[in-house]
Amino acid sequence: MIQRCVLLLAVMMLWSCSPEEPLINSFVDEWRLVSTAGNTDLQTTLVPAGVITSTNPNNVDFVTSPSMVRFRNSIYIFSNNRPWIVVFDAETLISTDTIFTFGQMDGITDLCFANATTAYAISPANECIGVIDLTASAVASTIKTPGAARQIACLGNQLAATIPDSNSVIILDTRTNSIVDRIQIPQTPWFIRDDAVANVFCVVSLGNGKVNGEPPTTPTISFISPATREVLKTLDLTIKASEGPKQVPRGLVISSSQQAYVPVQSGLLRVSTRTRSRVTSAVADSFDVVSYNDARAEIICQRAADGQTPDFVVFNEDASEKKFIIRQNRRATAMLGVPK
Repeated sequence: MIQRCVLLLAVMMLWSCSPEEPLINSFVDEWRLVSTAGNTDLQTTLVPAGVITSTNPNNVDFVTSPSMVRFRNSIYIFSNNRPWIVVFDAETLISTDTIFTFGQMDGITDLCFANATTAYAISPANECIGVIDLTASAVASTIKTPGAARQIACLGNQLAATIPDSNSVIILDTRTNSIVDRIQIPQTPWFIRDDAVANVFCVVSLGNGKVNGEPPTTPTISFISPATREVLKTLDLTIKASEGPKQVPRGLVISSSQQAYVPVQSGLLRVSTRTRSRVTSAVADSFDVVSYNDARAEIICQRAADGQTPDFVVFNEDASEKKFIIRQNRRATAMLGVPK
């Protein structure tokens, strides 16, 4: 017994005196930024390396200014100029399906998903919302809207869509696929997104003078409860009141930390979807496209087209740190972050 203890002590002393082995970490923190610009232009950028690769092997036609939405393992690309939605595999970036909407929706401006089998698409030209059966890749039915809707969002069995012409947001019930309420919103409601954590719809209104001939007014952000269908709060989207009427919102994203981000000429504005107390300036740079990479909790922005190169700038979730600046060879109309 004593001999064993002496032997164990000797081994421990030798181990403690041996040089430390270096820690080898082969992990490479990389992901892909997928972006569209028009026609058949779909490209991926490896982040942070910045290597750009053009894809779209099937030469699918997106036409001009396509938009993108990711749901689960698929990327859906659509345009206001074409009656179809092109589906790509998010991993391989190969076209897997096309959902044709001929005769029902001549163009699509937004798309949201109620569940794994049903999507809802906005068609301003036809003043309707298309109910899409994802299992059959077809339009199952359409819901007539009181005017040309622009964007749509989903919270549980409640859908909300913006109607800019009538300064309203309509609420739909997915169980009946019918409009159950109509809520008045400040001038020209345009962008809408949902915050499932705060359980609110966030609506950005452009204000007058942006898409109509009225004297310009300050854009706003409003928060709607899907439970009570009431406007909980409305805030002016500006830091300086004197600059308000000149501001033009260019998008809306909601982070998982319950922050709404809206790019305007003077920078990237931020407001808490939980407290809804005030609008603050997150970044002073001017951006014209914004996207949220929820898998990595990052905000992706494209520099505005005022003489600057079309760089993509990636921020951390609260926009306090500029993580990457990615040089591009053309301006994007939409962008998404996907794993490598």
